[in-house]
Amino acid sequence: MPNAAHGGMSGRGLFSPSYSIPLIIKLFRGMIKFFYNDLCDGGVDYDFGKMSKDMTPVREGPFYGIAVGSWLLATMNGVRVNTNLEAITPEGNAIPGLYVIGNDMGGFFSNSYPQMFGGTAHGKTVCFARLATLHAVTGSIYES
Repeated sequence: MPNAAHGGMSGRGLFSPSYSIPLIIKLFRGMIKFFYNDLCDGGVDYDFGKMSKDMTPVREGPFYGIAVGSWLLATMNGVRVNTNLEAITPEGNAIPGLYVIGNDMGGFFSNSYPQMFGGTAHGKTVCFARLATLHAVTGSIYES
């Protein structure tokens, strides 16, 4: 596998050689300045519904960026869970205190896997880790 960090995959169409690092930085800064910081200043996240208390403007660096690529990383038939992310027996009974998240959790992708959306597995893992933690601590996946 070529090292993507050194441009080894640019010849395969995964990275465009026409974008320079300074241009990418300029685009990123513009996106932060004109979109996210404006939402923070207004106290309302129209894009994702983030609560105003959790909105923090990004005004000073250093800033870092990463290249995200899509790979098939999920299992289609992992451990089945209930709505509290607890593992369940073949009969559907919860195994109290045994939480399963991320790629070990089965049943999430039903009939297909979204191959072209980088970060899907990470987002699912982070989201469900938070919910499982809430349930383990409070007995509910909902914040009070």
